[in-house]
Amino acid sequence: MSEHNRKASFLAGRAGSLRFSRPYRIGAIVFTILVATLLIPRTSSVEGERNLGTVWSDDTVRAPFAFPIYRNEATYETEVQRARASVLPVFVPAGPQTVHLSDTLRDAADRLAADTVRPAWLSERSWQTVQGIPAGQERQEVLRLIASTLSNALETTWRSGVIDRDKASITSDRITVRRSTVYEETIPLTQLYDTLAVVQMLDGSLLRTLPIERSLVALDFYRGLVPATLRYSSALTDQARDEATSSVPRTLGIVRQGEIIVATGERITEEVRRKFASYRHSWSERGEREEVWWQVLGNLGHTAIVIGLAMLYLVNFRPRIFRDNLQVSIILLAMLLMATMSWLSIAIHSTLPLEYLIAVPMVSMLLAILFDSRTAFYTTVTCCLLVAATRGGDYAVAIASLSGGVLAAYTVRDIKSRTQLFRSIAFSLLGYAVAIIALGLERNLAPAEMGMKLILAGINALVSPVLTFALILLIERLFDVATDLRLLEYDTLNHPLLRALADRAPGTYQHTLTIARLAESAASAIGANALLAKVGAYYHDIGKVDKAEYFVENQMQMGNKHDKLKPERSAKIIRQHVAEGLELALKYNLPHRIADFIPMHHGTTVISYFYDKAREQGGEVNEADFRYPGPRPQTREAAIVMLADGVEASTRALPNPTPKAIEETIERIIRKRFTDGQLDECDLTLADLTAIRRAFLKNLIGMSHPRIQYQGEERGKPKPTVTDAASAAPMIPYIDDAFGNVDTDLLMSRGEKREGGAEQKSEERG
Repeated sequence: MSEHNRKASFLAGRAGSLRFSRPYRIGAIVFTILVATLLIPRTSSVEGERNLGTVWSDDTVRAPFAFPIYRNEATYETEVQRARASVLPVFVPAGPQTVHLSDTLRDAADRLAADTVRPAWLSERSWQTVQGIPAGQERQEVLRLIASTLSNALETTWRSGVIDRDKASITSDRITVRRSTVYEETIPLTQLYDTLAVVQMLDGSLLRTLPIERSLVALDFYRGLVPATLRYSSALTDQARDEATSSVPRTLGIVRQGEIIVATGERITEEVRRKFASYRHSWSERGEREEVWWQVLGNLGHTAIVIGLAMLYLVNFRPRIFRDNLQVSIILLAMLLMATMSWLSIAIHSTLPLEYLIAVPMVSMLLAILFDSRTAFYTTVTCCLLVAATRGGDYAVAIASLSGGVLAAYTVRDIKSRTQLFRSIAFSLLGYAVAIIALGLERNLAPAEMGMKLILAGINALVSPVLTFALILLIERLFDVATDLRLLEYDTLNHPLLRALADRAPGTYQHTLTIARLAESAASAIGANALLAKVGAYYHDIGKVDKAEYFVENQMQMGNKHDKLKPERSAKIIRQHVAEGLELALKYNLPHRIADFIPMHHGTTVISYFYDKAREQGGEVNEADFRYPGPRPQTREAAIVMLADGVEASTRALPNPTPKAIEETIERIIRKRFTDGQLDECDLTLADLTAIRRAFLKNLIGMSHPRIQYQGEERGKPKPTVTDAASAAPMIPYIDDAFGNVDTDLLMSRGEKREGGAEQKSEERG
């Protein structure tokens, strides 16, 4: 399989059929815009949620039709409940009056005297008492005496009134007695008796005049035959409560057609908010539909502008993210999630400020970890604009969410461990607190209202980092995304690939360590991802493991195998280490962010040494046979490794590595890569290149400082140089200050021609 086919196979394996599909990407963007448009409330000019205390900056709003000003729903419900509670329970007269009570009881005594079967209202014990009285005239007289005694005992309570409800169950201290349809009176509850109170009173009164057994018969007479004088009427009570409810006014006035609701520059007051709410209510009752097509078109344009600006940023400043549908989909899903949560904060009717539970900090941290802090910032701004739009222009929540989200994102820009979530919690809460307090003071909000917002924002700040790290773990495993947290797992020299490189290609291994040090320093200097640059440098030359002897840095004390090969064959072997490196990356499941350094650190440069050698031999030479397949560096980190690779090799070839010579070499290599167009597809600026050059110079001067000659060493003996190839190994000692390893690296194999300068010889390194 050719190296081009191997690379294509690797890219196909990592990408999938839809990974870089342009129609899919366009469809995803359009779908996001359409869904976000549906979530934006379609309102008229006087509709929407308005925040108390804000200044109305739009045009003056006039009422399109007359409508009543409705009272606040919560206030109205409170007054309705108060009105219903103020209604007294209604009772109506029931049972015999006192003047007829004695006759009723005497008739009942006569019937009982003649009964041979126990009536249902009489207990078994009382029945035995009655049966124990001689039948006939004596039983009748005794029972009449019991009835008369009971009537006399009930006379006072009966005149006051006896209700058929337990007095403890009545919450008011009075009741209403409806005597007729036109007359009713209010009686204090203390003047009335209930059944239990009457029984307790009779229990003592009857025992004073009757034997205990006969007093029990009298109590049975009362329980079974004497009803309460006042009976509770649930129907009349409910009717009275309904009348009280209907008497509570629902409106406070009326807004006439054409009347000004709010003028430009006027502050939103509670009265203005009531007018807005009243209009919404009246508009829905009228059944009018103002959702004409141009209003829907306006909402579509609103979301298209907001989301389009974010996509425009990706196209111009993060083209590699924009071309990757997986990464674009993650960003679009984040926007949809924020818009949906914003819509839910309105759809869920609650007195709590649910809008402060919208997880903007979670999205900000997630994007900062997956991509970079700048992308996270622009996407967070977009999400907050969508939140404001979905909530009908609630930019107070947008400002608070932006404050908390941005601070949370910047706490994870240089994340080293998952314990940093505690810092994220603190900074996110700080961002929310500052915004909520500032806006609350501006709008003169009550401390309790601000406190509730702070509580919900605190819950959001506490939960968002936890959800972020859980989602990061899920995304890493499902989509093979390498975040900085995952890159930390590869920031070690104990990986099997690096151990194999150290054992089988020691020169390349030492070269790799030096490149990692240079790349990390340069990335830190320009604010790039130093961890990514360092780890990418570790693995950029792993393709040299299988054929290490063909690379000059590993040709120690051995002949140069390229002396017996044609230049085309040599160039193919050198170029092939890119394809073999990609295969090893695929075999060992290296994250794509790391594997990308393997082809990108060479870009599409020419292996100039063998190209020139082929031209010297005469004949037709195809430059494509001597050019690396690419692609060119797509990221700043990959470009840094490319520059570090060329600079390190070229400065190693210097016979006298003075600071000036090193600086000139660095300048030449960077200029050559720049003019060759190798840096065209990454976002390095001229200022970045200056900072990179300074970082390289500082490190390379430190690596090439002269050693101290100790006693016992031969004095006056010249050091071997590149011109001593016939008598000594052409090695230049240097100290790798990053790892403390002394290393020698061949810059040319023995017998090699020395034309073309150090820079051309370094190309053989790959």
